[in-house]
Amino acid sequence: MDLMFAISSLYSANFQIMKQTINEIIERLSMNQTSYSVLVFGASTYKRLDFGTSFSDKQTLKDFIMALSNTPGKPALAKALDEATRTFDGSSRGSGVANVLVVIMDSNSSVPEAVLRTKTEQLQGRKVKVVSVALGNRASPAQLGAIVKHKDNLVVIRGMEHPASMASDIINAILRSK
Repeated sequence: MDLMFAISSLYSANFQIMKQTINEIIERLSMNQTSYSVLVFGASTYKRLDFGTSFSDKQTLKDFIMALSNTPGKPALAKALDEATRTFDGSSRGSGVANVLVVIMDSNSSVPEAVLRTKTEQLQGRKVKVVSVALGNRASPAQLGAIVKHKDNLVVIRGMEHPASMASDIINAILRSK
């Protein structure tokens, strides 16, 4: 599986939770069967990890994730979806590999939902499954719901939830057949 995370946070505590959640997911999935990419976005987008990057073991990868720095500014979700499309287009693992994009945000983007739907359709046309996570009270489930094909692929976390629990919710959404 090619698994890309696109994360955006206005709050440093939430950014830490996002990174810990990614690490929980890494811990549960096989390094031999999963290739990772991470995009951190705010007003700008920065790909911090590409699918072709290899790590000697899970701990090295998890240390890399924990060292990621945040990108300031209101989330430019449309730009992040464009970058995700380019990243999946450049992946060389072949057509038999499942492609999944997990978007985690703790605030809203100013992009209209119609634009987000169009950008998501481009990903879905490339056989990329999109899972979105609304973390906290400032993230809009309606907006993040606009980028998923099925409502079961939207995870809403309103209160403080442990990263292990969040990881379980995200993995369940990734593994659903929808």
